Amino acid sequence: MKKRTTLYIEHSLVEKAKELGLNVSKVCENALEKAIKRMEGSKTQTNGGEWWTGRDLNPRPQRCQRCDHSKADLPAQTLT
Repeated sequence: MKKRTTLYIEHSLVEKAKELGLNVSKVCENALEKAIKRMEGSKTQTNGGEWWTGRDLNPRPQRCQRCDHSKADLPAQTLT
């Protein structure tokens, strides 16, 4: 069963969709369905079940090897 819903969409997008003969309602429905499946699918990962606990898609660079030195490894400084 379908439910009447109001969406606010950029006017230029609606006009371009009409020019191309797209059914805006169906395109929105398909996109929403796909987004829901993607979110639900990622929740079933074996990493705790939360969707944001997956692999970092924007990983940071590896820590510099020089940064691993402790103060004991540094040469003694002399005061002049």
